[in-house]
Amino acid sequence: MLDSGLFSEDPDARPWHLDLDENVVDGKDFVDGDDFPRDPGSSVGSNVFHGTHVAGTVAAVVNGEGIGGVAFGSAIVPVRVLGEGGTGSSTDLIDAIRWVTGQSPVLNSPRADVVNLSLGGLPRIQALEDAISFGVNRGVIFVGAAGNSATSTPSFPAASPNVLAVSAVDAAGRLSSYSNFGSWIDLAAPGGDASRDGNNDGRADLIWSTSAVGQAGQFVASYTGLQGTSMATPHVSGVMALLKAQKDTLNYSEVRALLESGELTDYPGSRNDQLGYGILDAAKALQANLEGNVTILSPSPSQVSLSNEGVTSATVVLSQIGSGSVSDVSLTNNLTWINVTQPEERDDGRYVFNVSLVESEIEPDTAYRGDIRVTYDDDETQRSLRIPVIAQLISDEQARNAGTHFVLLVDTTPDDDGFYWAEAQIAVEASNGSYGFRFESWDGEEPRRLNEVSPGDYFLVAGTDIDGDGIICQPGEACAEYPISGLREVITIEEGQSLSDLRMTTSFTRPTISAETPDILPRPGFQGYRLITPERDSARNNSDNRPRTTQ
Repeated sequence: MLDSGLFSEDPDARPWHLDLDENVVDGKDFVDGDDFPRDPGSSVGSNVFHGTHVAGTVAAVVNGEGIGGVAFGSAIVPVRVLGEGGTGSSTDLIDAIRWVTGQSPVLNSPRADVVNLSLGGLPRIQALEDAISFGVNRGVIFVGAAGNSATSTPSFPAASPNVLAVSAVDAAGRLSSYSNFGSWIDLAAPGGDASRDGNNDGRADLIWSTSAVGQAGQFVASYTGLQGTSMATPHVSGVMALLKAQKDTLNYSEVRALLESGELTDYPGSRNDQLGYGILDAAKALQANLEGNVTILSPSPSQVSLSNEGVTSATVVLSQIGSGSVSDVSLTNNLTWINVTQPEERDDGRYVFNVSLVESEIEPDTAYRGDIRVTYDDDETQRSLRIPVIAQLISDEQARNAGTHFVLLVDTTPDDDGFYWAEAQIAVEASNGSYGFRFESWDGEEPRRLNEVSPGDYFLVAGTDIDGDGIICQPGEACAEYPISGLREVITIEEGQSLSDLRMTTSFTRPTISAETPDILPRPGFQGYRLITPERDSARNNSDNRPRTTQ
C-alpha cells in the first residue's frame, strides 16, 4: 500500500491502529527515510489519515472492533510516499514501487502481491512506467485511483496500461459527481458521494474506515467516513488480494482477461467511459477465479433501494454462477414494509422475484433497513444469501444539502505562508441540490459589501470550513475550483461586471500529483483559501490594499 502510512499513537513504535495492527508487516517510509511509516494525518486544518483509511478498507481485522476489510486476512505492507497534507515527490513514488516489487534492493520475489495506488494526477513518466512494468512481470497487480476532478484527462499512474484504473460510484451505483472518467477507466467500485443519498438510507454516501481523531490533546484510533476514488481503489485491491489467495500464480494478464470477459464486475454487456467494464462484483470475481464445482446465486441488483422519489418496486434477478446447478430456491421476508414474491425460474436458468414498497407501513423521512433471505441447494450443500433492502418516503420539506459552502473570489498569488486570500465571498446553502451565488461589481462606495468585487484577476473557489478555522479546501473539507478542481483558471472581472451562472462541482480533497509540477504533490506550498476576516475586510476598504487590476 503506497500512501501516507498508518496511524500509531506512538510516533516511534507500534502498535498501529487497533483494527489494523494484527495484519501489518514491515514497511518503509520514503518521505522521512526510515522503517516506521507512520501516518501523520495533515498538519493543516482537519486531520485526514488517508493511508490509514485506505488500509482499513483493504485489510481491517475482523476482531469485534470497528470494521472488517475486504481481504481481512491479508497482510498490509505500509509504504509511505505521501507526507503531511498529502505532499511528496514522484521520485519517492518510483523508488517505493521499485522497493515493493523487489527491484531495489534486488529480491527473488516482490514484497507485496497487490499494490494499491490511491493517488494520482501525474502525466506519463517513463521511469514510472518502467517501475510498474517490472512489478507486473513479477506477478504484481497494480490498482490505481482514477482521480477526483470530474474530467476525462488521463491521470497516471492509474492510466498506465499495466494498472487497473478505478472510478468511483455512489450507493446507487451511479458515477460519483467528482469521479474522473474516460476511455482509460477499467472498472468502478464504491467511493461514496457526500452530496448524495443514493441508497435512500437517510445518510450521505460515504465510505467508513479506520482513522484517528483528536482527543485530550492527542490523536487516538477511530473511524471516519470519506469519499473519493481513493476510497474506491482499495475495494478493488482487496478483491485482488482474495483472488491471489485463491490462486497465487494469478498475474495481471489473467486479471485483464477476467475483466474484459465480464467476470470481475456487474458487467453491463459493453464497456463505457464512466464505469469501464462495470462495477466490481466480489462474489462473481471469486467464483470465476475458483477451481472447483461450487455454484452460487448472484443477485442483481445486490441491494434493493425503494423510495417515493425513485422506484417503489424492483425486480431482482438471481443468476447462477458456476458449472453446476441450483434447486429448491425459496425466499423469506420478515419485513412488513415491503411485499415480496417467491422466485420463479426462467428458461435460461435464472430466478426472478419482485419487491414492492408498502408505503402505509413507513413513516416519512425515516430510513428503513432490512434483509431478504434466499436459500437454495447446489450440487453439494444448502446455501443462503441475504439481499439488503433500504426504503424511505421523502417529504417535500426534507432538506438536502452538503452544508454551508463559502464561495470566494481569491487573489491568484498566495502569501508567503501558501494561503490564497479572499477578496469577495458569499455563504450559500443548497437549494434543489445546487448552490446559487452572484458577485456584484463594486460601485466604489464604502463600506464595500462582502459580495462586491473590484476589477482584477481571480480564482473562483468554494468549499466548507468544517473545523471553523477560516480556511477552506484543506484536506478533508469539501472543495470546488473553477472550472475543474485541480485545474483552476483565472477569471478576469472587468469594470462594472458581475459574476454568476458558472458551474463547479464540489467534492472532498484528495492527495494528488500535479501534472504541472510532477515532482511535487499536490501543489507546492498550497495551504488553503482564507475567508475574509474583519481585518481583511477593513483592508478591502483601504485604497492602498485593493486587488490588483488587469493590465
